[in-house]
Amino acid sequence: MKRRQMYYYLKLAKVFLNDAGGQFQLPAPQETGAWLVKANDRSTLGEAVLKFVGDMSLNELFAKHAIKPQVERGGFRPSAYMVAKYQGEHKELAGVPFEQWTADQKAAFQEWQAKEIDVGGEGDAERMAAEEKWANIRATLAEHGVKRRSFAFLTKKQIGETRDVLVLVLKQLGKALK
Repeated sequence: MKRRQMYYYLKLAKVFLNDAGGQFQLPAPQETGAWLVKANDRSTLGEAVLKFVGDMSLNELFAKHAIKPQVERGGFRPSAYMVAKYQGEHKELAGVPFEQWTADQKAAFQEWQAKEIDVGGEGDAERMAAEEKWANIRATLAEHGVKRRSFAFLTKKQIGETRDVLVLVLKQLGKALK
């Protein structure tokens, strides 16, 4: 396990202990395995763990407690347009980011979205495809351009060609904003 990953687990454990009201103490390292096994039974520890975790994945727990910076990659990322439309019909979700919806709410949204696209025609599907494509482009540019992850490995000619394409894209985006 990497040091950074251990740090995330440690922070999550501290959040759990704080949420559990300080009723649990972390054991000595050599006793950790036995302590964790207790979380599987219906003990007080097991109940506290079930309440803390609920139906969230590890990454959802990290995001909920602001432990690990979240990077959107792959998976289902709904169109902001469709989420807003759905939230208009489901007031209890208004203002709640999609990432914080329960698994049941996400499943209901996906069923609704499939029906909506079938009924709504090509416009909604095209908008969703465009939003997803540009979300991926923005994420890739931020990761590789702004954070300098990869362009340093390119030749000067390749960097220049990339810059020229980006200049053309910026001009078109500027026109679209007017």
